[in-house]
Amino acid sequence: MPSLLMRFTRALIVLVAVAGVTAQASAKAADGNRMTPEKYATYLKRFNAQDVRYSELYAKDVVFYHDPMFGVLRGRQAIVDFYRKIDTELKETVTATTVVIDNEHGLMAAELTTQVLATRGGVKMPDGVIY
Repeated sequence: MPSLLMRFTRALIVLVAVAGVTAQASAKAADGNRMTPEKYATYLKRFNAQDVRYSELYAKDVVFYHDPMFGVLRGRQAIVDFYRKIDTELKETVTATTVVIDNEHGLMAAELTTQVLATRGGVKMPDGVIY
């Protein structure tokens, strides 16, 4: 059985596309596009379970800037496709420690802890190979 390496990363990430939270969407309070802590918890639960329905909480025109190593992902399907490939080698678990939502300005910030676990040996990562 290959050895598995867990890696932890802390980051402050600004997410402006989750659940369609944009300046235009903030004007549509009744249409359900406003982000809430409950919706974000649902997003994380789905993402951590590799349930592609997490993408339903992105704006249709979401842009994920994953530079410099993975480029720019445009649209829900591009993000799903990216993580589908990642999920064949890694189990990623994301936990939010702090979440701040400003629907009025269409902004959200989350401090996240990410645990990445290789599901097999020899997984190529940007900073080396996990054995």
